[in-house]
Parts: sequence; C-alpha cells; structure tokens
Amino acid sequence: MKKRLIPILIFLIIFNLSGCGDGNDSDTSWDDWVLLQAIDLLSKANSYELTESRVESTTFGDKQSIYKTITEEKIMFEPFVRWSRTDKTNTNFNVGGQQRSLSESYQVLNDGQLDGYMRFSPTEDAAIAKKPALGEWENIPSFTKKQDALTLDAMRSNFDAQLYLLSSNIGTFKKVENDEVKDENILKYDGYIEQTTIMEAYQKYIRDFYVQVNLLPDSKNLSLEDLRNEITDGDLFEIKVGIPKLAYSEEPVPVSLWIDIRTFELIKVAVDETLVLQSYMEKEMPKVNPDLEKPIVSEALLTYEIKSIDNLKGIPIPLTLPEVYTSTLEKYAEKLEAQILTVLTNQDLEVSHSINGKKLTIEASFIYDGNQDIYNRLVSIVNKGRVDGIDNAYRDAIKEIRSELKDDTINILLNFKISDKDAPFYGLDFNEYWDKKGIGD
Repeated sequence: MKKRLIPILIFLIIFNLSGCGDGNDSDTSWDDWVLLQAIDLLSKANSYELTESRVESTTFGDKQSIYKTITEEKIMFEPFVRWSRTDKTNTNFNVGGQQRSLSESYQVLNDGQLDGYMRFSPTEDAAIAKKPALGEWENIPSFTKKQDALTLDAMRSNFDAQLYLLSSNIGTFKKVENDEVKDENILKYDGYIEQTTIMEAYQKYIRDFYVQVNLLPDSKNLSLEDLRNEITDGDLFEIKVGIPKLAYSEEPVPVSLWIDIRTFELIKVAVDETLVLQSYMEKEMPKVNPDLEKPIVSEALLTYEIKSIDNLKGIPIPLTLPEVYTSTLEKYAEKLEAQILTVLTNQDLEVSHSINGKKLTIEASFIYDGNQDIYNRLVSIVNKGRVDGIDNAYRDAIKEIRSELKDDTINILLNFKISDKDAPFYGLDFNEYWDKKGIGD
C-alpha cells in the first residue's frame, strides 16, 4: 500500500485547487482580486495539462549531485483519469556520471475501481544521446474500492490544502517586473508561504490520510510544533514529500506566479525550495550515507508550466512501441493494398498481409495479361517510397520510432502469372526500408 501511495502524493502540486474565497471583498486590492480569479478558475476546472520540471544541485565536498526531472501530465477529475511521463536524470555516486531513465503511469477510475498501469525504461548513461526506450505496460495490483476511494479522497484533500496555502498567504504576493515573459498581458507575482500555514494545511487536510492507512497515530491535540517534529524528526518517509516536506525550511518558501490577465489563467508557477532541500539534506542524508561531507544546496527549483485548463475531453492510454508498430503497419498495409487494388481493378486478385513484430509483408497475387502499363504502375507504387493518406497521428508515431525501425524491412511481394492460368507464378520481391519511405518527413 505504501508504494502505491507515494507516487500519488508526490504528483500533487501547488496549483491543484478545489475552491476559493470571495473575490468581491471591498477590502481586497486589485492584485489580490486577480490572484483570487486565477485560483477560482483552477478550482472549477475539470481537467488540465502541464509540464513540471525540477532541478536540484547539491555538493558534498568534492562530490556533486545534480537531479533533473521533466514530467508531462494530463488529468481529468470527472470521470477520473490521469497520465504522466517523467524523464529523469541524476548523479550516480557509485558509477560516476549522469544516469537517465523514463517512466510513464496511467490511472483510470472504472466502476469505482482505480485501475493503474506503469512502464519503465532501462537506465542509460546520460552522456549517450540515445533516448531510453520505455518497456511494456505493467498492471498495478488492484485494491478494494474502499481503498481506491480513500486514495481519491486524499487527492482532493491535497487540493484543498493547496488552496489553503495560497489563500492564507495571498497577502504576501506582490506584482513585480516580468523579465521572463515579454508580454504585457502576463503578470508576475512574487510571494511566499509561511511555515505556520504549512503546518495548518498538514493538520487540516493531509495528516488524516496517513492515520486512515495506519501510518500515523490518531492524535487530535498536537501543537504546530509537534506536527513539525513529527515530519522532520520522524522516520516515516511517506510524509517527507509534497507540502509536509516544506516544513524542513526555517524560513518562508518563495513562490512566483504568472497569470494571463486576459483569461485569468495561471500559466506558470515556480517554487524555490533551496532552503527546504538544504535543511532536508542536513537532517536526512547522514542517516542514509554518514560518510558524505556536509551538503551545500545551490539550487532547488520546482516549476510548472500549465498548457491548458479545461480543454481535455479524454485521456486514452498511450500505445506501447509494439502496439505503435502494429497500428502503424496496419495503416500502411491498408493504404498500400488500396493502391494496388486501384491498379488491378479488373484482375482476378488476391491481396493479403501479415505483421511480425516490426516486419510487414504484403502479398498481391494476380493473373498478369502482359499489360506493361499495369506492371509499371505496380512497380511505381512500391518504388515510390511513400503511401499517401497517412494521417498526422501516424506521421508523429513514425517520427518517434523511425530510428528503431530503419533497419527493419517491409516485404512487398507482387506475384503474377502470365495470362495462362496454368502457368507458374513469377514474383517481384521488394525490400523496403523505413528510412526510405518518407512517412513522417
């Protein structure tokens, strides 16, 4: 259960909100009103799409740890479905250099049951230009509907916690010069999150989840200091992520917001967690590796770029590479067979195809009456090097997998007889290569 819950909680971010205050308060400044409108828009959204990036840099004496992740995410709340893909690069002290890996997850609620799938790539040397390849989807073992409902409730409670943090600290945000985006319609606000509000959000919205899954005792009368010690001095790793992890900082946590004044959409969020990570490393790393020298954190920046709000109509599970191969080759075979049939309209024709992994074989058997034009047109179809009518989705698929397909042949066999039906078949065997096809160019 613990392993299932950790990634769910990590993905919860500062702008996943579920409600807002009243933006018409006469005492509220215009800038506060803009912020409240942006919060309100997110709180009412049923879907969003974003890219999250995290960069952390820490030195331990002469050793440097660099951690970078880029996560693409799409989520719909009703009906619930979530997809994410993470590209991670980090330092490996044991082997040296940078290691890179990919992971992808998909969750969908079906009849009260939360079905989950994950797939991973092997870890590659980041110095090698080749992008790691994702493996097959693996089904995450199912839990009871009650446990799945608890997981979804925890997500919603985290949304409420995010709202609480922003609304409780909204007075700290001030409009500043927007040097990053040269657009007068994009306003930038700098502010921070006070430590007391972090502990209050943890107490009101987050802690109860850990109690219900038997990771924490049910204590109702803990002070804010007790709650902070529970996080920073305890050994429960599961609560040292997301909002609770911010408790490690002795100072307020800086946050920047970018808002499009034309739509009141929040388009970017940046959270400076340098002081958070510094305190975290000083306290936690000696437990993991006591031989490391004192950590010095030079950067810990978490950024979200919101691509869309309320524009998603559905989130289908992405195809695996074998499925992409099969789907793309089926589409290619369909188009090519149609062209062959056009040429051989009046022929006694049999056309079939087979797919084996990345290899496609199309076979057209027909009675050839000696018409040189038919022969030339058939040869032209094969030698042309592309099939018209492949839609953009398949062009994009080919772009992604061309490097893997370029050495795999497509066999096109044109078997024909001279007009005497009793005469033997003669065949032309064409071996086509993906890098010559022109699909996806």
